[in-house]
Order: sequence, then C-alpha cells, then structure tokens
Amino acid sequence: MTLLLFLTSLSASASLLSQQGKAVRYMQTTEDAVIWAQVGNHVVSVGNVRAGQILAVVPTAADYYEFRFGFGTGFIDKGHLEPVQGKQRVEDRLGDLNKPLSNQNYSPGKIHRSMTLPR
Repeated sequence: MTLLLFLTSLSASASLLSQQGKAVRYMQTTEDAVIWAQVGNHVVSVGNVRAGQILAVVPTAADYYEFRFGFGTGFIDKGHLEPVQGKQRVEDRLGDLNKPLSNQNYSPGKIHRSMTLPR
C-alpha cells in the first residue's frame, strides 16, 4: 500500500521532472524488472523488462527512475539498474512503440496488464 501511495504521488510530478531538463542517463537492467505506470487514478504494473535491456532514464525522487515508452511514462526501481557496461551500442528499441499505428481497430483505452518489451 505504501508503494502504491508513493508511486501515485511520484507519477504526478514525473512529467514535470522530465520537462525541467533533467539529464537523461542510459542505464542497463541487471535482472528482469517490473514497469510501473499510472493508469487512471491507480499505479499498476504494466509490464516487464528483461535483464540487459538499456533504458534512457531520468532520476526521480526516492528509489525510482522515470522513462518514456510508447505514449506513456513508466517507473522502474533503481535497484534493477546499473550504468551501461562496456561500449554497447545504445539502440532505441522501445522507439518502435512511438510509431503511428497502422491498425485502425486499435483502442487506446484497452490496457494490457502484462507485456514483455523487446530486448
């Protein structure tokens, strides 16, 4: 319950943080991790990222980083991330989620409770 309340208050200020020009950092997941996001008035688990995934994150308060995916903002626990190791090429594989949809039957109100982001 405490986590839910914290994430709710965190998400209210999340978009303000990224708009204020905080430096984006590229971090790599150390293990499979849950993605949290605000959906309506609730903060829920909206998916997972696999170990080794590189994300462009913005530091937020306490123990979470903010990152953009698709048309939304997600949060990931800082304990699941570390600086990118070596000279790995940074690819925006999540950028495909920002491409316009070609499927006319898409319903933006439809929420999928579990998804795995591409690695």
